[in-house]
Amino acid sequence: MTTLPNYPPAVELAATDMIPVWQGGSQKSATTDQVLKPGLDLMQEYVGADIQLSWAALETVIGSVDRNAVVPVDVGEHTDPVTAELVPNAGFYKWDATALAWQWISDTQAGNAATSASKAQAWAEGVEPGGSGTSSALEWAGIAKEASNQAADLVRAENIFVDVPLETAEASIAAGTYFKLVDSAAGTADVRLRTATGSDLLYTENTASALRSADPVKGAALIGLPDGSSAQDAIPRKRRTLKQMGVNYASTADQWAKLQNALTIASEDGLNLIAEPHSVYKHEGVLLFDGIELDGQGCELQALDPAYARIRATGVRPILRNLKKTSPNTVSRIGAYSSIGVLAQDATDLLLQNIIIDGGASSGILLDNVDGFHTSNTLVRNTKADAFHCTNTTKNGNVFGHVAINPGDDGFAVVSYNGDDICENIRVFGPRIRNGTARGLTVVGGRNVWFVVPDVDTTDCAGIYFSSESSYGTFGVRDCGVIGGSVKNACQRVGISQGAIHANGRAGSLTQPNGETLTNTVENIEIIGTKVRGAGAGLRAGVAFDNYAVGLISTADIQDIRVSSTYQPRGYDLGGKNIHIAGGILKNIGGTGITTNTTLSGYLRINDLTMDSVSVDGPSIMSFIYFAAAGMTGLDVAEISQVHMWKRGITIPTPINWNGLTSAQRQIKNNLLDGVKAAEPASLAKSGANYRMDLEGAMYAEGTGGVSGAESATIAAGETLSLILKPGRNIRYTWMANRQSDFSKLADITVSGGFTYSLPSGTAGVDYVVAGGGYYKLTVVSGALNSANVASQSISYDATANRVNITLTPVDALNARMQVIGVG
Repeated sequence: MTTLPNYPPAVELAATDMIPVWQGGSQKSATTDQVLKPGLDLMQEYVGADIQLSWAALETVIGSVDRNAVVPVDVGEHTDPVTAELVPNAGFYKWDATALAWQWISDTQAGNAATSASKAQAWAEGVEPGGSGTSSALEWAGIAKEASNQAADLVRAENIFVDVPLETAEASIAAGTYFKLVDSAAGTADVRLRTATGSDLLYTENTASALRSADPVKGAALIGLPDGSSAQDAIPRKRRTLKQMGVNYASTADQWAKLQNALTIASEDGLNLIAEPHSVYKHEGVLLFDGIELDGQGCELQALDPAYARIRATGVRPILRNLKKTSPNTVSRIGAYSSIGVLAQDATDLLLQNIIIDGGASSGILLDNVDGFHTSNTLVRNTKADAFHCTNTTKNGNVFGHVAINPGDDGFAVVSYNGDDICENIRVFGPRIRNGTARGLTVVGGRNVWFVVPDVDTTDCAGIYFSSESSYGTFGVRDCGVIGGSVKNACQRVGISQGAIHANGRAGSLTQPNGETLTNTVENIEIIGTKVRGAGAGLRAGVAFDNYAVGLISTADIQDIRVSSTYQPRGYDLGGKNIHIAGGILKNIGGTGITTNTTLSGYLRINDLTMDSVSVDGPSIMSFIYFAAAGMTGLDVAEISQVHMWKRGITIPTPINWNGLTSAQRQIKNNLLDGVKAAEPASLAKSGANYRMDLEGAMYAEGTGGVSGAESATIAAGETLSLILKPGRNIRYTWMANRQSDFSKLADITVSGGFTYSLPSGTAGVDYVVAGGGYYKLTVVSGALNSANVASQSISYDATANRVNITLTPVDALNARMQVIGVG
């Protein structure tokens, strides 16, 4: 008990003044600081701000970023050091890190009341300018009540009007009511007092930052609070320690009943709870709180029974921070939700911060039907299931700095099961996964999920995995990807045969409860500059894009993926549909650089890719790019250009093996092999019923001996074969064909062609054509075209394009081959 003497009212106590106190039944002396400072410290902890008794005192205090302060009562005004405006001394303050000064934010209710009380006293003493000099106690009491009403009315949401005429606001409230009139365009709010005839302007607030709120009415009233806050949220929540709530932090016995009692009372009464710093609370049952904050201050919640390890957060804006969750008696995996470390369920605007999960029979952190969440600095290790799992319509969240070490399943997973709406709009920034017994990062049913700068090292299965799984009945995947970061040493499990980054869908579709039907495909996946390094014994490829996967854009940097001379991972293994490798690197690859399988369909585009040292460990297919031998009937076109291939002394007989492509599918041009244009046969393009071998279309390798190429095709009756060249080119071509209906009908003819200014002999349009100022003439070197009655020949000239067109028209369906050597 502290007793203060009867000092006269005018006397003020200094911090070192001695005052009498009672202690142990005896009167002793203590300084004012010794008596009052513990109480002030407790108040500061309670309200979460520095408390000073005057502006002059606060002005000398050095603050920090996001620190708040309060001067409850201090009659008078000062010039705000941040805004240069004249503001009351009493009020709420925020530290401005740029100006290195305290900025006045708003008045306190106590300050408003003190100002009105001073006015009331002056009124009673007859000194108010223009006042009537009343001294009636009844009138004084009325003025005091008015001051109280003023303090209350200024925070009432129903008295705030946004972008409405003044007359409308005045008509909505009674005389004597204080209200705000907000102009959202100007970012200001007038604080006014309703009078009998109108209203008086008291002062104007700058509400520009608050008006960024989703609800400007609330934003104008509740400056600094999150979007969606209510008037109740403007009132600071009371804080209680777990010790105050009856929980014994020093006990080594089960505290479950007391812990849950504290959480229940706090949830019902809107109290925020604080644990004792670095204490250990043991509990034998599951824990639950709703819509409040639990700050562990570094404490440990230790589950005595791993089957009942869970702490569950529900409701609006639940907050859990600064604690460690352990289950030291875990032996095996348990599927029940009660064994999860931290479960957020049926919640909105969730905040998890500085959470450690060490051990557990199930998932470390699981979000179930959470709309809006922010997690940061979560560490999960040694769990028997996923480290971090999002499911059941969880959406609209950001995960920062998640770390998973030795998870019993995936390191981070987004999973959407049939029967729920799909999980979507999730960003995972800087996740780190180590030693996972399944995948590193997964989306197994999800939409718009992105991994940004991940760091995944050593997983039994794929490092990053996009899939729809029939065994679990999950949805497909849409619009997901990975930006930067790295995946190392993926697929340690022998026989798993996945990519370090892996995508595969499945047939069929599923319908969400909201009525939207989605196919089970994996669609629109982007891999932007992600590094793939190292390989486990089960790695099939750096990137695997399998069946029912549609739409891949990749610029992955894939290097050093080698296992042994008997098992050689590839750089890319491609199935699915519509793939664009738009750059990146393949280097030091044990197997073939890029392989395709028969499910590949739509288009394949490969450009601006560097391939350096592939097939290092001698695979059965020694190529930079290899197309499946046959069966890619769904592939429209394979476009390969600007690919730089470096053998580095490795014997690669066929750099690009296109044998599995038809002439209509392949468009391969402008690639380099060891710095020289690769001798790539061109694609024989088909236009309508005409097969075209265009020597000028950059489709054929051109060296010191001119352009060369060879094509084979089956030409049906009514189709033609054309050889296109500029008239200045000398060529030599051999054309061989046999009629399919009669193999005895054979043609084998070699023809030379060149430009001349003299009129050639022969038939115009068959043996020569006028080309500019001269003629382009064909001369038979050997053989005869029509001796077997296989085809006829014609020649024409396109003056606009400056191209000669030699056309061969079959008598019947042919098996034909054209081989050309040309000198420019």
